[in-house]
Amino acid sequence: MASVIDLAMRPARLAYALSGEGVRFVVVGGAARLLSLGVGRPRDLDVVVDEPDLPELVSALGALGVPANVASLARARQCRLDSF
Repeated sequence: MASVIDLAMRPARLAYALSGEGVRFVVVGGAARLLSLGVGRPRDLDVVVDEPDLPELVSALGALGVPANVASLARARQCRLDSF
């Protein structure tokens, strides 16, 4: 049962980590739909981050055990990082 709870809490943990690092981000995708319309059950958190906030994003992801680096993220228009 604990793994189900962990999966369900992943979007909230990421949002908390981003906020804690001072990352300015916009929530998009399924989580945005849930927040704005109260519809859906997202299993992830899609965010848009401005390039100046990439160091803080990398720090927040590292705190969650997700390997990332600023150079790779700066080159990407879109990227997917899994936290499991």
